[in-house]
Amino acid sequence: MFKTASIEVNSKLDPVAFLPPEIKRTPLQALLERLFAERTDRQAVLWSYRDFRRANTEVDTGFAIEAIGYQILKMGEAETAIALLEENARAYPKSSDARFGLGRAYNAAGDKVKAKAAFEAALALDPANRRAAAALKTLEGPPKP
Repeated sequence: MFKTASIEVNSKLDPVAFLPPEIKRTPLQALLERLFAERTDRQAVLWSYRDFRRANTEVDTGFAIEAIGYQILKMGEAETAIALLEENARAYPKSSDARFGLGRAYNAAGDKVKAKAAFEAALALDPANRRAAAALKTLEGPPKP
């Protein structure tokens, strides 16, 4: 059995005790956060992306940029998303996925001509890219009788 000898009320506590733990991010994770925060400023997004690529040549940004580009697109910033995904496609000219991502952004923005060209480029790079083939079929519509 325990006995309480005293109770201390309203004692001073160090505010640091209530802070969440510090999250350590990789440089790529920090870039993605920055790009998302800058999403309403197309030029800032491109500067951040280009600066990162120059400073971190060993980091493969392809998939991550596709993912953040999609998120920016979902947030209604089609112009920024397209500009970022165009840069990504230039940075990865042999990536079928980069072309597919760009086509998806063009399509969402209503530019069917550029979307079709990007999906075709994705298929030219990888004829087995099912997502690009399906997107192209959907874009072209049903076959004419």
